[in-house]
Amino acid sequence: MKKISFFLNLFFQLAFAQVPSKELAEKVTNLFNEKKFSDVYALFNAEVKKILTEEKFLLTSKDLMNQMLQIRSVTHQEGNRYFLDCQQTPYVMYLATDKEGKISTLFFKPQKVGKVPSTNPLKTELDKKVDKYLGYLMQNKGTVGASIAIIKNRKTHFYHYGETKKGSKILPSNNSIYEIGSITKTFTALLTVIAEQEGKLHLEDEVSKFLPDSLPHLAFNGKAILVKNLLNHTSGLPRMPLNFGFQENFEAKNPYRTYKKADLLFFFKKFKPYREPEKSFEYSNLAFGLAGYILENLYQKDYETLLKEKILNPLKMEYTHTRFDKKWESFMVQGYNEKEEENPNWDFDIMAAAGAIRSNIADMALYAQNLLKNNNATFQKALEKTLNITFQNEQNEIGLAWFKKDGYYWHNGATGGYCSFLAFDKNSQTAAVLLLNCSANFFEMPLVFSLMKAVIHEE
Repeated sequence: MKKISFFLNLFFQLAFAQVPSKELAEKVTNLFNEKKFSDVYALFNAEVKKILTEEKFLLTSKDLMNQMLQIRSVTHQEGNRYFLDCQQTPYVMYLATDKEGKISTLFFKPQKVGKVPSTNPLKTELDKKVDKYLGYLMQNKGTVGASIAIIKNRKTHFYHYGETKKGSKILPSNNSIYEIGSITKTFTALLTVIAEQEGKLHLEDEVSKFLPDSLPHLAFNGKAILVKNLLNHTSGLPRMPLNFGFQENFEAKNPYRTYKKADLLFFFKKFKPYREPEKSFEYSNLAFGLAGYILENLYQKDYETLLKEKILNPLKMEYTHTRFDKKWESFMVQGYNEKEEENPNWDFDIMAAAGAIRSNIADMALYAQNLLKNNNATFQKALEKTLNITFQNEQNEIGLAWFKKDGYYWHNGATGGYCSFLAFDKNSQTAAVLLLNCSANFFEMPLVFSLMKAVIHEE
């Protein structure tokens, strides 16, 4: 069956969007049943209409209804998520509105039928809360396996769902290794603050200080890009270098493998900043790749070696790494892309600091525990510095890599075959870590926020 999923706005807007009324959800589904797709399109806000033509929406909607046939009922599950009991294939609808009540996000995901196997004993209230939210997530077609850790009252609780590989009937375990994607950026920020503690750099230093003299000065209107700007997405650098993807032997399913240091330096030789740093937020993998390049130059060591020396060994994160090694092969769970196809692991070179880390739930729980409290005063000071808010606007509060929402900190990650989420609240000493071996659930972060809220506030 063709997988149908259309995204009408950015992931951040869903995570922080308005929850619509049940009446609007019923109105939308009734219009779909009546095949009045133009009437649905009329409910979108101007922003959506800029990126989605009515013609394209009508075609997609007709295709979607061929899979559903008829929506028999709509049930609110959580946040922006509604379960649709359909005549043929069950779906979940994600619906969000802007402040004016216009639809800002609308997309659908087909659902599985039947209970997904898990290690959850369903005995305690915490067990039941985890199962509620993970149950929603695991019912999505395309979701294969998940490992989750909840830290509360100084105890760590582990749960595993699904399979390490489709059809294997093998549940993930604490040792199962996943790619964590952009959560890597929080390690890079911490490494940079440690470098500052060791006198290697200052966050207020100009980035060009650490680049070859042959490269143009990175500044706009006389204002230089600083090291801290790389770590809070205010550098003004684009999300990706513009020469990314043009390398010889480039692989779309393993895109970072062929992007080398020479490619990064060539990009900056031609690049001219086009806006002033610190003025606005733009998520940038390039910025963190550049931060990693600076760290490697300062220490004359590669990113993995620095990780091990400065963070992984002190925290006893024994399974965490960035490069393929035979010893990890049996622990790696299979990753799956949005088409539910097996996706190869991503290999990183110069861009490792943006997303190369692979880890298991046990190690990531150790990381979360140390984010809540670390007994080494120097290390704790470095951790705390990454949490200090350095930029905020209407949508974001951000420290160094870490985002903040409702008093707790979070970051997520996605690669070609994996998804990851980490959120923690220092006041209640609570944390949640979720690892998935599929990329199709990147839009499920609101479920993690809901789970965090339920666990923190005993809801």
